[in-house]
Formats: sequence, C-alpha cells, structure tokens
Amino acid sequence: MRDQAGLIEGLVVPDSVAQGEPFDVDEQLLWTDPHGVIRALREKTPVWCRHYGNTTFGVKAYSIFSHELSEAAAVDPRTRQFELEPLLFNGVTDGPLFELYANGMLASNGETHIRRRTPLSRQFAFPIIRRMQPEIAAAAQDLLGSYLAQGRMNVAEDYGKRFPVSMLCSILGVPPEDTDAFGEWIRRAAVGLGVFSADKLDSINDGTERLLSYVRGLLEERRRTPRDDFLTDYLAKVDSQGDYTAEETYVQIAGAILAGSDTTRTAITMAISLRIEHPEAWADLQRDPSLATNIVDKVLRFEPAVGSVPRFVLQDLEIGGVEVAAGSILSISMLGALRDPGVFPNPDSFDIHRTTSPKLNLAFGSGAHRCLGEALARIEVEETVRAFVSMVPYAQLHGPPARVEGFSGVRHLIGFDIVW
Repeated sequence: MRDQAGLIEGLVVPDSVAQGEPFDVDEQLLWTDPHGVIRALREKTPVWCRHYGNTTFGVKAYSIFSHELSEAAAVDPRTRQFELEPLLFNGVTDGPLFELYANGMLASNGETHIRRRTPLSRQFAFPIIRRMQPEIAAAAQDLLGSYLAQGRMNVAEDYGKRFPVSMLCSILGVPPEDTDAFGEWIRRAAVGLGVFSADKLDSINDGTERLLSYVRGLLEERRRTPRDDFLTDYLAKVDSQGDYTAEETYVQIAGAILAGSDTTRTAITMAISLRIEHPEAWADLQRDPSLATNIVDKVLRFEPAVGSVPRFVLQDLEIGGVEVAAGSILSISMLGALRDPGVFPNPDSFDIHRTTSPKLNLAFGSGAHRCLGEALARIEVEETVRAFVSMVPYAQLHGPPARVEGFSGVRHLIGFDIVW
C-alpha cells in the first residue's frame, strides 16, 4: 500500500528559507521525490524561494505549499498567468509552439483570455458533457473489452494513452483511421506545455505543426460541409462572437486537446493503480459503484497530473510572511497545496472515503483559468473505474505500481502492468 511519510535523509533546510532566502534543491531530487522535498520545506516555510533556470538572469521562483495561500494567489490581481515567458526563457521566439502560445487561451489573460475561452466554455459545459456519459461508458467498456482475452495490459500505454484520445477524436469527428497518428502528434506537442529541454524542441514543433494543420483542415471541412456536431457548433459560436482571428479559431481547439489528453491519461492510470494497491478500496467500489463518481478528486489530490502552475508577479507583494518582488515567478504548487495537513488530515495517505476536502479541487486550477475540460476528464475517469471494477474485478499488479515524477508543470507518468 502507498503511504508516504517522513523526511528525506540528508536534506537540511536552513531556517533562512522562512525569510525568503533562496535555497536550491537538487533537480534530480525534486524530480524523483517531490513530496519528500515539500515535506522537508513545509516544516520551515509555506513559501519556498529558489533560483529559476540560469541564475545569471536573476529570476527567483516562489513555490506556495499552503492550500489557502494557493487559492488566494490564483486570483490575486498583482499576479497573472504566464503568457510567453516560458518560451522566451528558453529562447523560443517563433515556430509552431510559439504560434500555439501566442494565439491560445492557456497563455493569455484578462479580456483576451475571456474572449478566446468563451466559445469553447459553452461546448465543454457540464450539462453538455454529462449527456455524453452513456457514450463515454460504452467506449470505456469497448476498449477494455478488447484486451480481456489477453489477460493482461499496461494500463498507461494500452488504455490510458488511447482512451482520452479516442474520446477527443469522437467528439471532433476525427476518422478512426487517423486516430493513431492524431494521438502521436498530441503526445509530442504536449511536451511543450511543461518544462522541456532544448533537444526536445524539434519534436515538439513537429507534433504541434501537424496537430495545428490537421485541426485547421477539420475546421475548413466543417465550413464547407456543416454537420450537427461539436466543431460546427463551435464555429457558429466563433462567428456569432465575431472577434476571433483565423489563427485563434484553430489554436483554441488544438490547445484544448493538448491540455486534456496527457493529464487525463495520468489520472486514469493512477486511479486504477491506487485502487489495486488498496484492496479495501477496490472491494468498496465493487460493493458500491457509486463511489466512482468522485474518484478523480481522491486520485488527483494524492497524485496530481500537474505539479504546479506558475504566475508572473506584476507588483511587489507579501505572501506567507515572505516578500516577493515584481518580476519574480509565483508558483502554485498543486503537490504542496493538495497535501496541506491543515486542510487534509493525514495527507500522505490515500483514502477513498476522505470527506475533508474543499468544494473545488485545486488540481483543476482556480479562477478564470480553471480547467476547461474538467467535466470530460471527470466522466472519463469515473467510467474507466466502473469498467475495470466490473469487467476485471480480480485484476492484480504485475510488477511495481504506477508512479508520477516531476515537481512542476505537466508531470511524467511511469505506467504499470496488471493481470487478471
């Protein structure tokens, strides 16, 4: 059973971190054991300062581990969502990934963000997505059913990688024969939404360009031959709004696809791994399938797909007793906030029956930038759990369980095998 506690041996956190003095932690340690690092830091301060990237730039990043402070920072007008800064820090000033950031809602704020988000927010509204639940449930059962005779699968690769993409393809009207290629472009492009090294840029740009071109083609086809479907409705809303550029029209679709594919894969994989690791939870789900309804909250609290969300500081401010200068990076740590012991008792234990949780799950973001595809992700995870509980009730781990690595941005999933 997964029950994480204790501090990292040899990591000595100086008292000066409570005054906002920078304290840099080995990147490999942050990658492999972020929860352990946060536990050690939290004992001294709710806000941790470190240098960001190359220290010659003089940029400092402040990670917030308090749930209350994180919620406040997410809507603080003295900060804003990152725009082009992640790319400019890496010297990226043009190309497909730059086009995605420059024209998308993910990297915009204020009136521009509202304008870009509005047409899609109507399309992804909870009531509309909830009506798709029978279709999503059937798709989950069909995909899992195709593996039953094999008696085993790698949940991340065989199911988690395919299911969110197949649902997006169904919603967007992507022909079945294009699904595999579409999924590969998504996976390569999605790397650009997190922290990436320079050697990954060519692959990211290639995947992004192919995805943008394909989405552009889908929309052009819908303009020529409208259908009673998602994309035709989206174009109607774009046209009625009357203030979208051609680039914004296809970039919003591509951005929504990227934001919801890899993160949902992580949530799905961890949901199944954690259930099997905790036999009592698996048994409870078999007795009462309705417990699957809020399963994503329990999973993403314990192991969020996104480690942190950075914000740019516009004015000097004080948070958690630490002074933060304008021009700094304020990072809302999902890993820290969702294991805040002041909000979640016994935070390092996974508990399917946990009731002490805020109404809104911070794993889906907060404020104006809250996850657009939350409703779809919730139902996909819910119906996946229902399918596995009913169709492979005696599934067991075959090797180590799944785990998620990484401290910031979209985290890295290491999958696992099951047999039945």
